[in-house]
Amino acid sequence: MTFLTRSLPLFVAAGLAACTSAPERASESFPRPEADPSVADLEQALGADELPPELLRLQPFVGSWDVAIDGLLVPGGALERLGSGKAEIDWRLGGRFLRWALTFELDGTPHESVGFLSWDAEARAYQSFWLSDLSGDMTLLRGLGGPLGSGLVLRGEARGASGMRRMRVEKAGGLLVEGFAKDGEGRDVLVRRTRYRRVDP
Repeated sequence: MTFLTRSLPLFVAAGLAACTSAPERASESFPRPEADPSVADLEQALGADELPPELLRLQPFVGSWDVAIDGLLVPGGALERLGSGKAEIDWRLGGRFLRWALTFELDGTPHESVGFLSWDAEARAYQSFWLSDLSGDMTLLRGLGGPLGSGLVLRGEARGASGMRRMRVEKAGGLLVEGFAKDGEGRDVLVRRTRYRRVDP
């Protein structure tokens, strides 16, 4: 199995950015997007008192997206375009989980990846779970942050990678999802970057 096929399932749907400049400072508090009708619908369906604010902060991820996937084909090299596809991100299971469904092509071959993102109130952390047809791995990650500012940072144990990802909303309104792998010295190195462009009507 190549470096690409080992690491791609872990980061196609969610990954982490290596920034040459200082990262944006995360907001002290993430504003509740009360003007968004989908959030209002969610609150009405479940009851506002039942929805933790940490869950509602994930609302900016919801939508239909075109995606472009860049990755590291050779350790130490530069990121190259690997493929493109589409993503549908929506609330499932009573609005408690954000489902992340991605279809994409690599070298003309179609693939798919599915993930779930939610808030674990007991652990006081976000958690995500990802599956892909490229691998039998089932990756569970936990972390803190939010879609705005410096992003939602998740960590977990992943074979051949650091299991570290960051998801954030870019200023232009798109999404940036990035992933790191460990180098020979144990440092996190950017290996995957997926950009999302909203295609909602």
